[in-house]
Amino acid sequence: MKRNVQNNAGFWLKLLEEGDSDAEKKGNWNKCLCSNIRPIKSFFPNNFPKNIVETIKFDPARIEYEEREKWKAYAAGRLEIPSNFTYPIESFMDFSNVEFPENISFAGRLLIGADFRNAVFNGWADFRGAAFLGLTHFEGARFEGHKTMQPASHGVVSFADSIFCNTVYFKGTEFPRISRFDNSEFLSAGYFQEAIFGNDSELSGVLFDCAKFGAEPNFSKAMFFCAGGFKNVEFNDGANFRKTKFFSDVNFNNSKFNNTTSFREATFGQPPKFFEAVVHEDINFNGIDWNKAELSYSNRKNKDVKPDEITTRAENAVLAWERLALIMSKQEKPWERHEFFRLKMRAKRQAEGISISSTVNWLFDILSDYGWGIRRSLTWWFGHIILFWLVLAGAACYQANENGDQLNWWIPLDGFLVSLSNSLSFLRLQSGYLSSNYKDLEKVLDQVMWLFSTVGTIQAMVGPILLFLLLLTLRNRFRMG
Repeated sequence: MKRNVQNNAGFWLKLLEEGDSDAEKKGNWNKCLCSNIRPIKSFFPNNFPKNIVETIKFDPARIEYEEREKWKAYAAGRLEIPSNFTYPIESFMDFSNVEFPENISFAGRLLIGADFRNAVFNGWADFRGAAFLGLTHFEGARFEGHKTMQPASHGVVSFADSIFCNTVYFKGTEFPRISRFDNSEFLSAGYFQEAIFGNDSELSGVLFDCAKFGAEPNFSKAMFFCAGGFKNVEFNDGANFRKTKFFSDVNFNNSKFNNTTSFREATFGQPPKFFEAVVHEDINFNGIDWNKAELSYSNRKNKDVKPDEITTRAENAVLAWERLALIMSKQEKPWERHEFFRLKMRAKRQAEGISISSTVNWLFDILSDYGWGIRRSLTWWFGHIILFWLVLAGAACYQANENGDQLNWWIPLDGFLVSLSNSLSFLRLQSGYLSSNYKDLEKVLDQVMWLFSTVGTIQAMVGPILLFLLLLTLRNRFRMG
C-alpha cells in the first residue's frame, strides 16, 4: 500500500515526542497505532515471538475506550488510514529522503511499512527492540552518526533485539561507523546487497551476533571495511555471501548454516573464523583468492608491524585454517580440505620463522604445492632428469671431441637413459636392462669419472623423493573421498 503524499514524515516525528519519558513515548506510539489500525493483530505473522508481543503490548483490548478515542482524534486529519490495507504493506510510514539532524529513537515501537530510503541519520539511530511489519526499506540510507553522544559500544545505529516480520531491504545502505544487529530476528528475507559496513577507522564495526535468519539473507557484493561479528548466528535457510568483501576480521564462531551457503568469489582480508560452526553440506568456497588473507600475516607486506604481532597473527591463522580444513574433511570435500591445509602450512611456516622445520615446509611447497600440484611436481621430477641428461650428454660429447673420437648419436641417448635410471635407482636398471648404456657412457667419461659418480649419487637421493611427491599429488588429486 502506497500512502498519500500528504501523510508525510512530520506526523510520525511529532508522534515520537508525545510523552515525558522514553517509556511513555514508546507506549503512546504503539497505542496510537493500535487505536487507529484495527485489527492490528492481523499484521503479525503466526511465528511472531510471544515475548516481543508481550513487550510491545499491541493489543487494543488493553487500551481504555477514552484513551483509544483520544488517539483516534489525534490522528484524524493528519494521517490517512485506509479502510483496508493491501498486503504487503509498503511505505505507510514514509521517511524517505529525510535527514535526521540529531539522535532519533524508534526503540520498542511498531513500524508498519517503514520506508527510510535515502534517509540520512546524522546522530544515533536507535531501533532496538522495534518490530517491523510489512515491507521495510533502507535502500541508500546513510547512518553517519557524526553527532551521536552515545557510548561507542551502543553503536551509531542499533537494531539489537529488533524483529523484521517481512522482507527488509538494506541494499546499498551505508553503515560507516558502528552498527549493531545482535539478537535481531529476520522472519523473512533480508537483502544487504552492496551494503557498506565500516571504514578504515578504529571506531567502526558491525555485530550480527546471535541473530536469526528465517529466510536466506543476501549479502552479495556487500563490503565490510570493519570487523564483522557473526557469532552464534542461525542461518536457517542458507546464506548468500557471493562476491562479498571482508577487508578485516570476520567471525562466524558457533554459527549454524542449516542450508545452502555460498561464499563463492568472496574476498577475505584475514582468515575467517569458523570455530565450532555447524555448516551445511552444500557450502561453497569456490573462486576465492586467499592471497589477501595471507598478506595479513606476511612480513613483507607488514613492515611497520612488530615481529611479535606478525607471529601472533600467523599462529592465529594456523588455527583458523586448520579448523576450516577439519570442517571440509568432515564434509568429505577433499579439494577444499587440501586448499585449507595448504593455507595452514604456509601460515605455519610464517609463524615458525627461519628453522629446519620451516625449511622443509618451504621445500614441500616449492616442489609439490604440499602434495597438490601435479604440474609442479611433474616439472621438478622430469626437469631434474633432463638437467642431468644435459650434464652427462654434454660432458660425454666434450670428452669425445677432446679425444678426437667420432661423435655418435647414441651418446645423447645413453645420457638420457643413464639419467633416467639414476632417478629410478631403486629399480637397479644400471645393472639390468640399461647396463650396456652405463658401460658405454663410462668409457666415454673415463677421464671425468668423478662427474659420472657425483651425478649418479645426487640423482639416487633426489630422484626417489621427487617421484614420491609426484605420486603423492596424483593420489591426493584422484583419491575417492
